[in-house]
Amino acid sequence: ARLSALVTMQISTLQQNFYFQKDGVIKDEVWKAQIRGFASLFRRAWLQRIWSDARFAYSDKFGDFMDNMIREGEAAG
Repeated sequence: ARLSALVTMQISTLQQNFYFQKDGVIKDEVWKAQIRGFASLFRRAWLQRIWSDARFAYSDKFGDFMDNMIREGEAAG
């Protein structure tokens, strides 16, 4: 349960940074590095399950972004 809570908090931070990057608050290179790390982690099935359970709590735009990142990670990995 604690791991799930930690992952959910990290996803919330990622969502915030998703919108910060779109608004130009976070540099593209920082955002891309953060996404590479998340994409690598989200190749793990247990993290994908946490995301699937928590997806309803995030914006549709961010949810679509995450789903796409996971699909691309699965295809690459």
